[in-house]
Parts: sequence; C-alpha cells; structure tokens
Amino acid sequence: MGRRIMDNKQIEKLGLIVASLKEFSYGLDRLDEISLQAEQGSATMRFYLNTLYEYVARYFLLYKDSNTPLGGNLYSALKDLGLEDYLDPIIQTLSQRIGTMDLQTILLTFRNKMITHSEFSFEPLEKTIYSIVDLRQPKNSQKYQQLIQKLFDQVKELYINLATSYPEAV
Repeated sequence: MGRRIMDNKQIEKLGLIVASLKEFSYGLDRLDEISLQAEQGSATMRFYLNTLYEYVARYFLLYKDSNTPLGGNLYSALKDLGLEDYLDPIIQTLSQRIGTMDLQTILLTFRNKMITHSEFSFEPLEKTIYSIVDLRQPKNSQKYQQLIQKLFDQVKELYINLATSYPEAV
C-alpha cells in the first residue's frame, strides 16, 4: 500500500473518513473502560456494542452488491481514493465462518433483526441465526467473540494507519 498523491477534494474525503473512524475508536476505547465496571448484559454495555455494530454495518455491510467484497460506505469511499487495499484484513475477518455462516451475515442479520428493525423478540434471531449456527454453544460463542474483537481492533488499526499515512487528512 503505497502512499497516493491526492487533491484537496480527496484529502477532504479522507479527512471525513478518518474523523468517522476516530469516532469508532473513541467508542471502542470507552467500551473497554466501561467493561471493567459494567455488567456484561447491562444497558451501558448493550448501548456501546449496538452503536459499534451500527458503525460496522454502515462501514462494511449495507448495500453490498455482487461486484464488491464489502458493502457499506467505506469500501466505495476508499476505492474512490485508491485505498481499498487498507480493508483487506477486515474483508478476511468478515468472511470468517462460524459453522455455516460468515461473520458479516451474522452481524448484518443481528443488526437488521435486533437493532434497526426490532420486533422486541428473540424469535427472528432464532429463525435466521440460531437455527443455523447456535451462538450459545461455547465453541461458536468463543469464536464469535474472538472475531468481533479482531474486527473492532482492525477498524481501530485502519484509523491509525490512514491517520499516520495521510496526516494532512487529520
């Protein structure tokens, strides 16, 4: 990933991307701090996790077509800047399978069924995820937690990498 020369409009776009990734990183740092004090299923923990899941969906999952490795707004924005290679580790993580489902399908389904279009019932998750991959099983649950942590860390690394490679956009 070599450094690219950018015009002012591209620098502005990258600056907005970096600012958004900084917001995500802030939320992730706060979640780490809060997790030392708050109960795992508390309203505080759920709020921060659901917010981070929404960012992930917006960045990588929504509006995916068959011609792109990721949906969301970050892939197309970074591709416009010739920087889509920065997303390769994230693409690999989102493609990891837990049983027969990949992480991006699990996350998008959770976002759609429980956060954005919630029926305030676990039944949609039972039908769309748990009947296919039971995330309550320790093996699946552990892999899910590891992949989520890896994904969150990679988004934070993306922020750091872009900010240090292109300080004029910060």
